[in-house]
Amino acid sequence: MKALILRMYGVGLRLYPEPFRVRYGAQMMEAARLWLAESGSGASDLRVGVGLAWDTLRGSLREHARDVEPVAPGFVLMFVIFFTVVELAVSMGHQQVVRRDANRRPAEIVARFAERGASPQVLKGAPMEIASSGWLGGSRTFMVIYDAQGRPVAGNATLHGALPQPPSGVFGFLRSHGEDRVTWAPEPGIRVALVGRALGDGGGFVIAGQSLERPDARTARFNEVMRWVWIFMLAASALIGWRARSVRA
Repeated sequence: MKALILRMYGVGLRLYPEPFRVRYGAQMMEAARLWLAESGSGASDLRVGVGLAWDTLRGSLREHARDVEPVAPGFVLMFVIFFTVVELAVSMGHQQVVRRDANRRPAEIVARFAERGASPQVLKGAPMEIASSGWLGGSRTFMVIYDAQGRPVAGNATLHGALPQPPSGVFGFLRSHGEDRVTWAPEPGIRVALVGRALGDGGGFVIAGQSLERPDARTARFNEVMRWVWIFMLAASALIGWRARSVRA
């Protein structure tokens, strides 16, 4: 992701006036490399990318406002296209980061169970109902054990009173690949991040799941912010175009 962010930042530097870009472009690229090198990965890289895009938006507008030459219409169009592409990439990247994070806890539970070879008795206790608002709005993770035919054997969760039963295709994929990570939507209003693993020697399967309601809400809030940033960008571009037209007149 770091290399992609740097390439996009390099393209974004073309939005600055040429004299400014020639004088400061190399220094700005080096600063961006250092910023990315000091970040972690995944969400940290994404935050750096958003910061670089925002700095480019503000900086290019500021430098063009100082420029006494009128802005060419082609620049305004390129500006709009570039930041639309950047916003789409950032939104998609954020969604992927959030979705992978939702897999983390189920993956840990499945791995621990498969490696230790625990028995179904570890699932004792009252099961959680995954269709309830309490479970959907929380972050609790369930686990279910299935036999070699994909029939539920034991679990600590129910869906309308019965052990959750994912589609047969999930078990077919697990048989051939050993592990699977998928979004399961058994009915409208229920979205679950499932992580499954095949147990050794044809011994069945273990699947863990976590509600996607909170991650989906987080993604929706982020996309709402990005929409307002995009609207601001359009308004700024219209202002630049109006200024350029007034200067030419």
